[in-house]
Amino acid sequence: MKTKTLLDFFEIQKQEITLPLLDPSGTHVKLQGQLCHLLFEDRHSKKELFKSIKEPNTIAIFDCGRNGFSYLPDNFEVLDNFSSLDELLSSLEDILDIKACHPLYHKSLNTIIIDNLSVYYWDLKLLNSNTAPAGCTYKLKCHGNDYYLKLLSVLKKIKQKTQCNIITTSWSNTFEKGYNYSNAENKTIEGSDHDTEVDKFTFLPKQYLASFDFLIHSQFIASKSYVNIYDGKWIKTC
Repeated sequence: MKTKTLLDFFEIQKQEITLPLLDPSGTHVKLQGQLCHLLFEDRHSKKELFKSIKEPNTIAIFDCGRNGFSYLPDNFEVLDNFSSLDELLSSLEDILDIKACHPLYHKSLNTIIIDNLSVYYWDLKLLNSNTAPAGCTYKLKCHGNDYYLKLLSVLKKIKQKTQCNIITTSWSNTFEKGYNYSNAENKTIEGSDHDTEVDKFTFLPKQYLASFDFLIHSQFIASKSYVNIYDGKWIKTC
């Protein structure tokens, strides 16, 4: 018997979601079956953004950092039954050939969020060298960047099958290196036409980020949110 897929369980149409972020024209960022990567500078920005998303259909969060997200409404389905990037990839691939026991079975899926890819960065960086991480269980045993491209490939397949939006998130490198807000504010975020401008904010490989429809950097300073959208250069929007 042929295993049913997610296609069998809801009408396939391009899903839309409005993020509580303003683009350069002053309107909210709307995803329409698209890929978006969010770079967060601090925990407050992430919490406030997720809490402000208004969407009645299911939003699935793959919780890489075991954040818990107890403050989110019931339509957010939090999945954390994985402890490595290999297991995350396997969990995502399950969506392409979904079983009745899967928590997303029969759900009307609007968006998939892969939260906190920063969890895997340093282990994957060591895969690029001759020093394997302690307790390394990575199956591919290849260049760390290949894992990001494998993740991207799986996410694109899910997007194509379900027409849902895909959001991945990570911390900015200023957060990960322990910089305070003054250091973050002093960084140049406007006026460069070079791709290396992205490197000022994230350790993630440009080959991965280049495939996203939106790359957004969000930070919270002195009770105000600041958002920057990358489109050849960083554009400060608010």
